[in-house]
Amino acid sequence: MFEDDAGTSRHGDAEKLDDGAALLADWVAQVLHAEPALDQTWKDHALALRTAFEIFGYGQELIVEPGPFTYVASDPFYAYQTSPSAQNVLVVDNDDTVSKKESASSRVLAHGAQGNTPWVQASHAHYGPLGVSLVRTFAFAKPDTFVVIDHLQSSARHQYAQHFHLHPDLEHLETPDDHTVIASRPGGPSLAIAAGFRPDRIEMPRGVAEGSVRRGWYFPSFLVKQPAYDVVTEGAADTIDLPVVIVLSAPGKAARIPADLAYREAGQLATLSWRLDGIEHTLSVPRH
Repeated sequence: MFEDDAGTSRHGDAEKLDDGAALLADWVAQVLHAEPALDQTWKDHALALRTAFEIFGYGQELIVEPGPFTYVASDPFYAYQTSPSAQNVLVVDNDDTVSKKESASSRVLAHGAQGNTPWVQASHAHYGPLGVSLVRTFAFAKPDTFVVIDHLQSSARHQYAQHFHLHPDLEHLETPDDHTVIASRPGGPSLAIAAGFRPDRIEMPRGVAEGSVRRGWYFPSFLVKQPAYDVVTEGAADTIDLPVVIVLSAPGKAARIPADLAYREAGQLATLSWRLDGIEHTLSVPRH
């Protein structure tokens, strides 16, 4: 799943694991602290990547990280590539500050599997200074569905934004309702990003370069840039859980949208349910 034509991931060698194991192994590696041997650019990038993920399917990159563009710290694209907003993570109050201190809260909290669905949970300390704690759940409901749940706790109201960066080939976007985005390309696969809550708004910036602001870019190689959509679900709350279900559909097939998304908490468990192709699916994970 994390392999390109040369058989390697953009983040390093891809192990020969099944799709779910490879995906989760790569994601677990991203949430751990940056290795001291990395140069500063890669340290900064790796720190911003905490709890980020990528999705490949049907031989194509679909949800992607931007990659590196430049080592010049004064270039606005450097600030962009090392910012949380450029990664597939949750951002609080538009704050792209990245904590460079080691923290016991930046770690994998739990992992497991429910039937055919492996899952992992992790946290980081980036938004501790804002009084916000974050736990992200990421799961692979085989063979074609992914789940993201951001569990947030705070005593004050904050702005939350979940980022889903699409590969530049996914040029056609539709919004069939107020909580779903469908992305596709002619002759290729499609994916539906469905929020299990009602976002205040969904933004889809692409190729923005205004002053020092950069939004919606992808870097296929060093010093090469392409505009690419960033699907951003936004809302405001104090303590809230933000579940999202992502469904892939094969080339030539109509995009499938998960229906009847419902999220509930009981005791020490949080449960998300949804219906796809007439079948009800559920995922239960620990609460922290």
